[in-house]
This record gives sequence, structure tokens and C-alpha cells, in this order.
Amino acid sequence: MKRNEFSHDNIYLQEVPIDKSNLQTLFDYAYIDFPFLKDALPSKIVKSTIKKDVLHPVYLTNGSEIYGYALYQDVPGLKCIHVLFLAIVPSYRSSGLGSVLLDRLKALSKNGLILEVEDPETAESDEEWSIRTRRIRFYERNGFHLIPNVKFSHFGYAIQVMTDFNHPNQDWLRFYRNLYNRVYRIYGVPLATFSLKRR
Repeated sequence: MKRNEFSHDNIYLQEVPIDKSNLQTLFDYAYIDFPFLKDALPSKIVKSTIKKDVLHPVYLTNGSEIYGYALYQDVPGLKCIHVLFLAIVPSYRSSGLGSVLLDRLKALSKNGLILEVEDPETAESDEEWSIRTRRIRFYERNGFHLIPNVKFSHFGYAIQVMTDFNHPNQDWLRFYRNLYNRVYRIYGVPLATFSLKRR
């Protein structure tokens, strides 16, 4: 096999043990892909939510190599999984492992996955527009679709919502605030009530 070609049969999801060392390793990966987590408050909130068993961190691995990771929460009402963070380690990108990671996550859920992407319409450069558009196309190739007319501002980021299943019509702002208040509630304050807005 050429470099970055894999037999995907022996690649699986492994729960990340919740201890200081393993969480630090996970966040070392996440800080590269999601730089805003380096700020003290987001990092503290996400780590706290993992320890409370609301967010579930997993690695995509063959038992010795870590190819990627994801953090998700279960959504009992829709019997699906809400993926908050998902990435392939830089040295293993463009090898088909992003699709493998999505497939392994789908296998954990009865209905499928729900996740966010940054809205290309708010990109500040052609390069940023291209990156955001490629991400959406990647998810579309893996069976996802944008939910029509659902556009949010989340901590100032312009996002859209994608799923790989037929979702019920509902008040998506209320639904999404409830999802994120499970994650971002700190000192009893439901932060998503203020940070997540309709665009």
C-alpha cells in the first residue's frame, strides 16, 4: 500500500479514558484544529462536560496509531448523536479516514448524526470560502444535507446545521440552545441562551 492508504477493517472508535494525561493528549490534538479551545473558559467548560459524562470523546485508531478524534453527545429525543468536534490528525488527512470516522460514529446512533459547518456566505476571503465549501461537499458525499433555512450565530461564528437523516420540523433555535446548554452550562448559567442566535 502507498503512504496514507489503509485497510479500514481494523480501524475502530476507542473511548478516551477520562484522566488528566489522556485529556491533555486529546486537547493537544483539538487545540490544533479548534484554536478557540485554547482560551481558558472554553477549555474548562468542555473538560468539565466530558468529566460529567455529557460529552463523549473518542479516538479513531487501530490500537496503536491515533488517526482522528471526535467529541459528541447523545440526543435522546431524536435518537441521534450531536457531533461537536471532529477531525483527522493532519498527517493522515486526504486518506479516506474522515469518511471512516463518520461511519464509525453513525454505527453508535439509531438515527444518525447532526453537526455544524461554518457558513461559506460569511467567509472573509476566497480561500476561506473554498475551505468551508469543501467541508460541506465532504459531508454531502457522506450522506449529509443542510437543513434549509437554519442559520445561527454561535459565539459570533456563522454556522449551518447538517444531518444524515430525515429530521422532524421543529424550532431549531430552541432545540440547539437546549443541546448546547447541556454542554456550556457553567455556574448555573445557560450560556447558549445568550451565545446562540438566529441569523
